[in-house]
Amino acid sequence: MYVADWGNSRVQKFSAEGQYLATLGAPGSGEGALYRPSSVAVDKDGDVYVTDYDAHRIVIYDSDGNYLVSFHGDAEQLSPWSVARVGTEPSILRARQRADLSIEKNFRWPMAVNLDDEGRIMVMEAVANRIQIYVKEQDWVEPQINL
Repeated sequence: MYVADWGNSRVQKFSAEGQYLATLGAPGSGEGALYRPSSVAVDKDGDVYVTDYDAHRIVIYDSDGNYLVSFHGDAEQLSPWSVARVGTEPSILRARQRADLSIEKNFRWPMAVNLDDEGRIMVMEAVANRIQIYVKEQDWVEPQINL
């Protein structure tokens, strides 16, 4: 069992009997660090996905708790709710014409992560009112380099 420990910026791992086993992450913003984790999910390979709420990213650890990678989202469009709101608010439309919209692709306070048996990683965002969906690449192999 994994517990997102929001206040201590870490994830704790426990046995089925409740015995403490390990800590993933530590307070901070660097690789493997966490800043207000809000949700944890584990895939069939044992990889651990953590929504790092205040750092606006997903952090992934292997089954032993070693940091693998983090990502910040790459949405290609606004959610339907956001499109409806933007279209009815002239002040928002004007502001969007002046703003740098490239940051819209990034997670904005990812609240929850869920995984399915097909390798999909679903990330729900609190502020952007959307779910970004990714697919885990299966059987990936590091490319060989010939010199």
